[in-house]
Amino acid sequence: MRKLTLLLLSFASLLAAVAFAEDKLGPPLPQFGKWSIVERPGERIHLQRLDGGWLSLHRGNTTLGRAGREKDAYLGVVREQADGAGRVWFVRITAIANNTLRAEIRDGWDSTSVRVETWVPESGDTALFAGLLAPASASSGDRDPAFGEYVYVEELPEALYKVAPTYPEDARRAGIDGTVLVQALIGKDGHVKDTRVTKSIPILDEAAVQAVRQWVFVPAKLKGKPVAVWVGVPVKFSLK
Repeated sequence: MRKLTLLLLSFASLLAAVAFAEDKLGPPLPQFGKWSIVERPGERIHLQRLDGGWLSLHRGNTTLGRAGREKDAYLGVVREQADGAGRVWFVRITAIANNTLRAEIRDGWDSTSVRVETWVPESGDTALFAGLLAPASASSGDRDPAFGEYVYVEELPEALYKVAPTYPEDARRAGIDGTVLVQALIGKDGHVKDTRVTKSIPILDEAAVQAVRQWVFVPAKLKGKPVAVWVGVPVKFSLK
C-alpha cells in the first residue's frame, strides 16, 4: 500500500512538472498569416511557418519561395512563377509597427536597386509572425536614413495634406494611365525631403513625384519623438 501511495505521488509530481513545462512554453508559434501589399492594391501575400524556422511565401495558390531566420529578419529567395521559369528575386522581411512587415526585394544580395513593399496585416496569426522579428533600432543621431535603410518606428507616418497629380497631356492623348509608386522620405517635420520612383510609368513619373513632394504628413514616431523614415506612396492616374 505504501509503495502504491509513493507511486501515485510520483506520478502526480510528474504530471505537475509536465504541466509547468508546457505553461512555460508560452503561446504556440504562428502557422499562417495574410497581409495586403500597400504598393500593389488588391494583391496579398501569405506566410506559412514550416519546420526548422523557415517561412513559405505564397500569393494566392502560388508558392513564391522560402525565407529563413537571420537575426532580426527573414532572408529568402522567391520566383515570379511557380514553375521555376520566372525571374529570381532576393527578399528581406523585417517588422515595422502594428504587425506590419517591410519587404526589401532585390535582384541580388549586393544589388543597389531595391523595391520596398509594405505588408499590412489582414488575417491569421499576423501579430505572432511580426513578434518573431525583433525590431531594429531607429537611425542614430540626426542623420536621415538612406534609401532602403530600415528604421523601426512605433507609429507610421499619416498623410495630413495630399496633392493630386496633374495629368500630363501627352499621356492623356496617348490613353496612358496606371499607378506610379513613389518612395518618399518623410522628415521629422512631416515634409517630404527626398523621393525615388520604384514602380515606373515613364511618361507619368515626373507628375507623380511633383505631387508627392507637396504632401504633408504627421511624422513617424518612436517613444513619442518624430523619426525620419521612407514610406511608399502609390499615385494613381485614371482616364475615367
